[in-house]
Amino acid sequence: MSESDEFDQVRFFEDEGGLTARIPLDDAPELASRIGLLIAYFACVELTIRDLIAKSMGISQETAQTIVGPVQSLSTELDILEGTTALLGNQRKDVLREIVSEIRWANSERNRYAHSQFASRKSDEQIHRIEYFTDAKRTTKRTPIDNAALDAAIERMRRLICRIWLFVTGQEDRR
Repeated sequence: MSESDEFDQVRFFEDEGGLTARIPLDDAPELASRIGLLIAYFACVELTIRDLIAKSMGISQETAQTIVGPVQSLSTELDILEGTTALLGNQRKDVLREIVSEIRWANSERNRYAHSQFASRKSDEQIHRIEYFTDAKRTTKRTPIDNAALDAAIERMRRLICRIWLFVTGQEDRR
């Protein structure tokens, strides 16, 4: 492998303030911003889980907070939310199951970006995501950033937030 084909994850430089570091996203502020949007939209989704539990169980948000507040795992919160579908009529049950499925997708997508390293190489301008670099059970995976897929994921999360709002406010028929 030639030097131009090697991937850099962090580059170090000396400047007037001493040693400094830069990652590939420093040179791609638009990409970094879009990744930030994806993560921020997921944070909005995550905040709605207690609202969804309250609505599906017919309880206050404070009671929903008491139920899931001690839970440390998003997966467990989603399992609780999924369990509340037994309290709903068939149509709302199906809608809530679809929402839970979408939240699980959104969490996975967020994790793909939030827990990846980013690398570039001197021979091209393409930035790559490096996944599973700390997971001894998986093989490290390096893939080029697919801008269209990232944009589609951001849009899908935007639609998910709207769908959750419509469910919580009882307007899911507006979809």
